[in-house]
Amino acid sequence: MSIVAEPLVADYEVVYTTAKGKIKKVPEKELFLVEIKGDLTLDDYQDIYPKTLDFVVKTGWKKLVFNLLDMDKDDLSGRAWYLRTHLPEVFKKVGDGFRCAVIQPSNMFQRMALGMVVKGINAMGRKVTLKYMDSIDEAMDWI
Repeated sequence: MSIVAEPLVADYEVVYTTAKGKIKKVPEKELFLVEIKGDLTLDDYQDIYPKTLDFVVKTGWKKLVFNLLDMDKDDLSGRAWYLRTHLPEVFKKVGDGFRCAVIQPSNMFQRMALGMVVKGINAMGRKVTLKYMDSIDEAMDWI
């Protein structure tokens, strides 16, 4: 007799879809799973991240899992907008105390770019617990 493991996320609702990603609401864990794939442009950044913030504000949930495994590349101007414009808006609207798991991109250049974004967050001196993961299951277990 074999034992089949239960998936860590049994129930979720897709609350937003775009060509480059999805935002999934995971009520049992009070978190949002943001999945991003392909080439992310400035317009994509300005679409999916503010939508995620809207959901965080509405629910008060401060746990996020970002699945960037299938993100091929992103635009430098998008990263700059994220750090200069979006993150200050996040902290203004919901404050500190986020817990984030990030499934890193498979692309090594994108991993380095993500590291620069994390350094930018740390330079702001905000209280964010962030951990890199290799899989969604690992992220869901940790968060």
